[in-house]
Amino acid sequence: MMVTSFLGQATVRPAGSLLLLAILLVTSCAVLPGVEGKQQLCEVETGQSSIILDIEESRGSSVAQHTNPPELPISGDPNDDITLELVFPKGKPTFLLDGKSLRLIHPLDRDEENLSHIVFQITCMVRSTRRKRNIPIIVRVSDVNDNPPMFINTPYETTVPEVGAVR
Repeated sequence: MMVTSFLGQATVRPAGSLLLLAILLVTSCAVLPGVEGKQQLCEVETGQSSIILDIEESRGSSVAQHTNPPELPISGDPNDDITLELVFPKGKPTFLLDGKSLRLIHPLDRDEENLSHIVFQITCMVRSTRRKRNIPIIVRVSDVNDNPPMFINTPYETTVPEVGAVR
């Protein structure tokens, strides 16, 4: 038997009812969203506050390259649970959404555009509650060495003596 006190009043409860209460709390917490590690909708699955992706610059006019990872790590299904919308604060959009994947709209040239990364946001809305969240996205653009080196004042000419110090 257990005796507890609340505001000066003593209450006597059988030990079995306290155990039942503890079991109910544990089982109800296990199914509640957001409790015990289960992620809520529109959360970044990595636990970070932003998403960082990588993509190679385009080879010629190709826009077929994919980001790495290929899908945005956002919890929820864009066909059922959530809606996603891209927000580009400056300039024209670079990507379109295809589910949780980003598709290039136009080719990327890292060298010509001095483009090392693209920064924008995605707005995620939970359909059932209409709760919105903005998630920053950073896409790092890597170079594929598609531009040949350019030399100024070519050809270069020099003389090297046959006998000289070797270092």
